[in-house]
Amino acid sequence: MLKVPCSVSMGPVDPPEVDIQQLIEGDSAAWAKAHPYLQSAAFHIARKLLNHCCPQFVEDIVQGAIVQLSWRLPLIDRPIGNIHNVKALLARITDNRTVDHYRKVCVRETDPDPREGERVEPPEPPDKRDLEKLIQNWGDAKLICEI
Repeated sequence: MLKVPCSVSMGPVDPPEVDIQQLIEGDSAAWAKAHPYLQSAAFHIARKLLNHCCPQFVEDIVQGAIVQLSWRLPLIDRPIGNIHNVKALLARITDNRTVDHYRKVCVRETDPDPREGERVEPPEPPDKRDLEKLIQNWGDAKLICEI
């Protein structure tokens, strides 16, 4: 498996001149040339989705997405074309991994429920006089129905 150090650049990275067939075959020199470009694209997607809740997982998701891309490239039947199409596939993989991670691990930070801080009082027991009146009305209604 290809191991490339994780060094994320914040600025835009120009697309490298890489033979896509070499990427598909797993050539480490081709992956080393393409890695900064692909990593930058994946990093921006993951950071956009996770920066508000759990930014500490962004680099892990990016590296996992690039590894998943390296596994999926040989399985694609159609011609891939150029590095921009590889980047689009990586963007889809990164987005899917990020959303899965968010659904499984992250907890959305929301405003607390306004009723959460308030103490909830138990309902008061019904008044015995109201209960007796209800029973009497029910008994009267039953008698009226029988008559």
